[in-house]
Amino acid sequence: MASLHSEPEASLVRLGLQEDFAEHDLEIVLRAFRLQHPDTPLEITIARNRPLLEGIANDTLDIAFVWNREGDSSGEHVATRPMHWIGSRESAERPAAGENANAVPLVTFAPPCIFRDAAVEALHRAKLSWRVGASSPSLSGLEAAVKAGLGLMVRPGTRDVALEVLDYSDCDLPELPSATISMRRNLSSGPAALTLADMFAAHLRNN
Repeated sequence: MASLHSEPEASLVRLGLQEDFAEHDLEIVLRAFRLQHPDTPLEITIARNRPLLEGIANDTLDIAFVWNREGDSSGEHVATRPMHWIGSRESAERPAAGENANAVPLVTFAPPCIFRDAAVEALHRAKLSWRVGASSPSLSGLEAAVKAGLGLMVRPGTRDVALEVLDYSDCDLPELPSATISMRRNLSSGPAALTLADMFAAHLRNN
């Protein structure tokens, strides 16, 4: 009788995110989600596109928010973000070193990375040479390298007060395309997962 009248245990919701959304956006959405589903356990994965897409395909994630290149229509479109060159506020000039003094130093993820590809393609079109100033598997590592003056990174923006978005009119760097945020859902997920997906998508559209 006790088991028949007890409340069913809330199902685990497995959310996958890019690191760009993990700090500010995640906290805001989770606070709102908790008010509607206070007993729902969450498993949050912060990763790059490939493992997130694999998680959806392998049924180890219920929801994933990933970056797409402009024009890529795969997944559910959530929002469009312009890409920017981002440098250090203390060292806005491009660093130079040795034989590669005239090459643009990039601070970037290892490939595959849509932001790295966009930067390299834009530099090639502008007939500018480039080199890797630093690489890291984490966004925080990239930001630290840029702040240290090791180069420039390409991202949709930054909330770090030590970094700045470079204005095309103030530098000799080429214009960049936009990136899109795409949502992937596991259709077998429960109602709590679908609620969280809709809440996060709405937040990203409006911020």
